[in-house]
Amino acid sequence: MIDFQKVGNRIASYRKSLSMTQDDLANQLYVSRQALSKWENGSSAVYGNLKLCTSAIEKSSPKY
Repeated sequence: MIDFQKVGNRIASYRKSLSMTQDDLANQLYVSRQALSKWENGSSAVYGNLKLCTSAIEKSSPKY
């Protein structure tokens, strides 16, 4: 079973490590800040949006 709290914590942690706001990431995902907030706190499942979320964060990562 997927632990959505852990998934949300990872999304939030990584987003913060990139100095992104919830608004920044939500805009990249074409979702509301409220939806992203629910994903991050585990109160709503990411499901199909997880791949989009991962992709958006990776595109925001600095290239080394």
